[in-house]
Amino acid sequence: MRLVCAYFFISLLVLVAWRHVQPSGFIFYQGIALGLVAGSIFLAVHKKLNDALLVFLSIYTFVFTIPTTVDRSYSVRFILQVAEKPKGLRRDEVVSMFQSHFKDGGGVDRRITEQIATGSIESDGDKITVTWIGKLLADMFNLTSAVFALNHTDE
Repeated sequence: MRLVCAYFFISLLVLVAWRHVQPSGFIFYQGIALGLVAGSIFLAVHKKLNDALLVFLSIYTFVFTIPTTVDRSYSVRFILQVAEKPKGLRRDEVVSMFQSHFKDGGGVDRRITEQIATGSIESDGDKITVTWIGKLLADMFNLTSAVFALNHTDE
């Protein structure tokens, strides 16, 4: 099991370095590729199929759950945008911010309702502000973005 953990952590360090050297591309697919390479190397060197699969699946699970979510999630983007405005955003500013990303299908209202329910934001009339939970999440998202060289300004 120590070998599996070592391969996992070394692979994450490789992914972090890869993203900083070449921050383009889809981190999800890069993570899958790295998981396949790491799992294949593990299998070739140690001849243990179950542990090689564990190496791949642990890398896949982490990459899918953390950096891919931070990179692709509209809710993450929403919290990051509101967190950048400590005095809050008017509802029309939030809608304007996401018009290019959402079809007229209630995407913004759904995200606002979700984030109020999770305690990440508060709504006071027409103004939305980040809560301490939302600020904590924004800080974690920003850290993940910095570590994995995820760019949130290009979309």
